[in-house]
Amino acid sequence: MHHGGSVPVIAWACLALTSLESLRAQEYPMWVELSCRISRGFQTSAGKPLLVEISHPADGPICQRFAHAGESVRFKLKPGIFVACVMDRSGGRRCQSVDVYPPPATRVASFSVELLPPSPASQTGRFCMADKTDLVVPREARREFGEGMKDWRCGNAAEAVRHLERALKIHHNYPEALTNLGSACHVAGDNTRAAQLFEQVTQIAPEMYAGWLNLGVMLLLTGQPRQALQAEMQALRLRPDDPFVLYQVGLCQYRLGEFDAARRSLERVIELDPSSAIYPHLSLARIALAENRKDEVARLLREISRLHPNAPQPPGMRELVSQLAGVRQQ
Repeated sequence: MHHGGSVPVIAWACLALTSLESLRAQEYPMWVELSCRISRGFQTSAGKPLLVEISHPADGPICQRFAHAGESVRFKLKPGIFVACVMDRSGGRRCQSVDVYPPPATRVASFSVELLPPSPASQTGRFCMADKTDLVVPREARREFGEGMKDWRCGNAAEAVRHLERALKIHHNYPEALTNLGSACHVAGDNTRAAQLFEQVTQIAPEMYAGWLNLGVMLLLTGQPRQALQAEMQALRLRPDDPFVLYQVGLCQYRLGEFDAARRSLERVIELDPSSAIYPHLSLARIALAENRKDEVARLLREISRLHPNAPQPPGMRELVSQLAGVRQQ
């Protein structure tokens, strides 16, 4: 959940990483260490600390640390593929995927990555905004919301939902609470209610891109790809270079049979985040298979293995390999 740490984006959980093959305990260490150094690139906050946030592609933010450009921060993580973001106080944000799966049978593993701070151009289309919808939220509603976030981080989803609902009883147009409650409904399998909550968010706070992004996910999951694409295009308007938004746009276009447009969107994801944790190569391989371009399918599958040599196969990859073998035998 995330909004300055608390508004969730669930889009990348939609079709790519809903359930990776389970890890065998004997193959990986319990924990790995990831060292993130912030490059001395763009200085968007002149001397002020930047926020480094690590997210799981399906579960959202896990941990955060503050640091200045040129400094490093360390995180203790379970083996996996994560999204590392650097954010500044003015709303700028730059993210990239990091694979921290060690080779099998490794007992101790550490990884390091260089992260670029956000550029001035990335400050447009902020994740969330401080406007009248934020300023009118009563203190008691904010307190309930904060308690809900604590419960969610501790894994107590039922109590988190109770706090969110109390916050909304106090102030029914509370976009952060609505968004988090929508995320909880999605986790619980109630995608219809989740879509209703996210739609309400887009009406209350139309410049909050998480509302449009999550609404598009729910519409796609409930079999409405055209409406989903319309919602995702609103998110893309707010964040034109966000890999997760572009990925969802590409998925919608793929579902609609608009293969050329989907390919452009997914290829842009790879340009922005070559080791993307949402596996755009897999979706591109599905498009190539539908177009009977078997050599391109094979190349894309090899590229996944090259980028993530120690990771479990993502859902659907084994099926694609089997389908490709069937095509080649014909």
